Amino acid sequence: MNQEARQCQNCKNEFVIEPEDFDFYEKMKVPAPTFCPKCRLQRKLVFRNERALYKNKCEKCGKDFISMYHKESPMLVYCRECWLSDKWDPFVYGKKIDFSQSFMSQFRDLFRSVPIMNLWSPQSVNSEYSNFSAKNKDCYLVFGGKENENIRYSSSTSFSKDSQDLFNCSHLELSYENIQCENSQRLFFSKYSDNCSDSYFLYKCRNCIDCFGCVNLRNKQNCFFNEQLTKDDYKKRLEKINLGSFKNFTQNLEGFNSIYNKAIHKYAQFINTANCTGDNIRNARDCRVCFDISGNDSENSKYVTYVVSGVKDSYDSYGMPKAERIYEALASGFDLIENSDYAFTFFVRGSKNIQYSINCSASQDLFGCVGLDKKEYCILNRQYTKDEYEALLPKIIEHMKSRGEYGEFFPMEVSPFAYNETIAQEYFPLTKEQAQENGYKWKEDDVRNYKIARQY
Repeated sequence: MNQEARQCQNCKNEFVIEPEDFDFYEKMKVPAPTFCPKCRLQRKLVFRNERALYKNKCEKCGKDFISMYHKESPMLVYCRECWLSDKWDPFVYGKKIDFSQSFMSQFRDLFRSVPIMNLWSPQSVNSEYSNFSAKNKDCYLVFGGKENENIRYSSSTSFSKDSQDLFNCSHLELSYENIQCENSQRLFFSKYSDNCSDSYFLYKCRNCIDCFGCVNLRNKQNCFFNEQLTKDDYKKRLEKINLGSFKNFTQNLEGFNSIYNKAIHKYAQFINTANCTGDNIRNARDCRVCFDISGNDSENSKYVTYVVSGVKDSYDSYGMPKAERIYEALASGFDLIENSDYAFTFFVRGSKNIQYSINCSASQDLFGCVGLDKKEYCILNRQYTKDEYEALLPKIIEHMKSRGEYGEFFPMEVSPFAYNETIAQEYFPLTKEQAQENGYKWKEDDVRNYKIARQY
């Protein structure tokens, strides 16, 4: 098909669908979108509450826990132990499709009736204050990413150990206050630097050791504010600096900012890429309008943001581990055997041929399901035979199309969160009045009048 300009049904701005986009939609057997790329991302992020955490109780056992769901949330929230147990059956909540009602209203009712875990942190140990992260150990206030150990106060960080205050980093150890750095040890106050060690205040440096306040260096050692020193001179200069003093830290930060502002800045952070557009992309080819892509071998994707382990042949997705052939998905994938052919999913992993489903794993051929594991041929948490499923599914899709429901991510009414609880507020900040004018929920801060219980 030829290039086609359309008007976004949400913001009314014009957006363009390219011929290769139509090829992708045809391969995925979905219609072309009616929302522009920005509105599609905003619609997904309304479902991702990473850091608004609350004290709550398990609806099953009554245990206190930390939850991303407020006590006034419409969701049925279980602790991790109860949710993973055999004390409940997701099929109990199954519904037979009612063609007199919209599919999304039926799915919303199902979503709010099926038990859901207090946090998204699969296979994590001693990391009760972490969310949207997997396989973490001994982590505290870590949001996004995977396979970290003893990490604190960090976001979108993976494969790191014994560090804190990191953003969008990978494979760091014994490091502090870094942004978008990789494969480094004892690295501090640095940005966009890789394969460095025992260094401070670096910007876009690679393969550097024992450097301080440097920018754009490659394969260097014993450099101080981009000045080459001998090993002894560098050691003497470093000994005069007491970074434990806030005054000294501020002075050195000002010195670094001075050289940083005079440095040459690349238009975007691309490493080992070909035919890519966006920013902060590594090890990828043919990825257009993509951001924060790391891992290995991402390719042929578009409008994808934040990938940890490589993504292929995918469009309009956010927070992706390893996956391919994914469309309009949020936090779907993960390193299991199957991770392909998802459309309009949220937190679906290790599965195949899944649409309009939330929190399902190791399954295939699901439509409109919540909380299923190792299942197949299910619709609205109701079991069907293969023949029944294949006969009923086209009727449901046609029913959704007739109501304008099929082909887009879940509508914002399905989300249990207020707009300002989610990271949509970070990417697309709105005032309370703007959010409510656009139909989003808004949550006021809880009033907290704590009293001193004990004095010393």
